[in-house]
Amino acid sequence: MVKTIRAHNLSLLDDEQCWSVFANHAFFPTESQDRSALKEVGRKIVEKCKGLPLAAQSLGGLLRTKVDISDWEDVLMSEIWEFSEDECRILIGWSSEIIIRRRNELCIYM
Repeated sequence: MVKTIRAHNLSLLDDEQCWSVFANHAFFPTESQDRSALKEVGRKIVEKCKGLPLAAQSLGGLLRTKVDISDWEDVLMSEIWEFSEDECRILIGWSSEIIIRRRNELCIYM
């Protein structure tokens, strides 16, 4: 049975909410290392996310295992921040297709 549900429009996150999403994905909760330098760069990355939760979550997850500050600075200085809205739509569509293909491949093996 197929059912249609109403779309729910989400608003953008404020800076602290966006930081919380990013930090929850970028840092292990039980980590004891001093990550203050990474957190400083992370805050700048979060500013560039402009309140978009998927961007904060994805970038936090990407950087979770990166302990070298240069990796974080590469993300901060990346030219992806300069992409137009149309270019971003293309990237999101492309990423979605890859995810769907991989999911389907995994289902075949199950």
